[in-house]
Amino acid sequence: MKPSQVKISAAPSAAQGQTPAPQPPQANSDTHIPAPTPSEQTTHQPAP
Repeated sequence: MKPSQVKISAAPSAAQGQTPAPQPPQANSDTHIPAPTPSEQTTHQPAP
């Protein structure tokens, strides 16, 4: 039962970790141009 729970726990954890994990590396790779810049530009561009 323990291995089953560990695998199930690892599945959701990995899925959730995959989303935030790739984001930090990219942000560090491009400093902060990929996440913050596009986000702000996309929010300001569509508004006006």
